[in-house]
Parts: sequence; structure tokens; C-alpha cells
Amino acid sequence: MKIFIILLPIKYERKLVEHQENMTFTNTVELKQAYPEDSIICDLSDFMDNCNNQEIDLENYWVGYANLNF
Repeated sequence: MKIFIILLPIKYERKLVEHQENMTFTNTVELKQAYPEDSIICDLSDFMDNCNNQEIDLENYWVGYANLNF
């Protein structure tokens, strides 16, 4: 199982990312279909790198997570 971070633009309702939180998906296609196209979906390691490198402005996103069960 792998954890993915979901960054949902704040123009969408926060409850969308909260409702999906901690869900388990079976593949990346299913995971990407659960969120709007302009969402950012990345694994935990990439998310940490992007945050530490200040490449993502978190003020513009709701943050959630989901599990991918390969």
C-alpha cells in the first residue's frame, strides 16, 4: 500500500477531499478519476520534496490523502 497526497484547489469544496480521505484505490486511474482534473496527486515522498523545495503554494489547496493498494 502506498500513500498519495491530494491537493485540491480551494475553488472546490473542502468536503470533497475530506470525504475521500483515507480511502483505498486499486490503481492510479481510479484515484485520478475521483478528483477534478486540476488537482495535484503525488506520492508522499514527492509531496515532501515539493514542500521542502517550496514548489507548491499550499495556501491555494485543500490537502488530503488516499491509499493506493497495488
